[in-house]
Amino acid sequence: MHDAIAIVGAGASGLACAEALAGRAQTVVVDRRPAPGADVRATAIRWDGRDLLAMGPSGPVEIAAAALVIATGARPLGRADLGLAGTRPAGVLPAPAACELAAHGLFRPSNPVVIGGGRWAARALAALVETGAAVTVVAPDGLLVPIEAAVAVHERLTPLAVMGDPRVERLECEGGAFDCDAIVLAHGLVPIRNVDGAVHGGERTAYAQPTLDPPSEVGSRTAGENAARRALAITGGAATIGPWWSSPNSPPSA
Repeated sequence: MHDAIAIVGAGASGLACAEALAGRAQTVVVDRRPAPGADVRATAIRWDGRDLLAMGPSGPVEIAAAALVIATGARPLGRADLGLAGTRPAGVLPAPAACELAAHGLFRPSNPVVIGGGRWAARALAALVETGAAVTVVAPDGLLVPIEAAVAVHERLTPLAVMGDPRVERLECEGGAFDCDAIVLAHGLVPIRNVDGAVHGGERTAYAQPTLDPPSEVGSRTAGENAARRALAITGGAATIGPWWSSPNSPPSA
């Protein structure tokens, strides 16, 4: 097994991890986007404790590594995470998808409700206001980031159920209900773990995924540095910089 440490994610935590490991172990940073600081553009698919399989623009890539660091960020809580009862109509979207679709003109509700008061809620609110929507914000923990748009904000309400068929018609909360034609889930954060074999307690795996909302640069760097220490412990503190590329494709310049 090579002494490389593979890092999935070229965000603040992943790059902080790579920086902390510089000069101590060979690293390869994998990200699905052409992100600055990434060594390989590919989507990580599977980790078996020895090799990371990823799919890149030129085909499959296999990276031999002594440890894996998951630094893939965090997502808002989903419907099940929030414990939302009721029907399951169309028009209930997680904030990342809502922002992406709204930016391309594919999501244009008239009176949506955004659940949340943190970073993703602010992003979703801005994207929807840009389309001309009359947005209502339900912030269970209160507003965690400033909101500049003149919208209706209801703090400290607990969402309970989604109603409507076939499309969403109402969000019921403890202490109120809101008619709407879309609901955007933007409350709280949980780690994104979508690499098979490293979802929960993966073999030879460390995690760099802070879930503080809103995130902070200090928190992201600390998570990356802590993951670097755990990865070095997994490898026995090996400092040998050796070959890490086991794909038949040519490696990138490092």
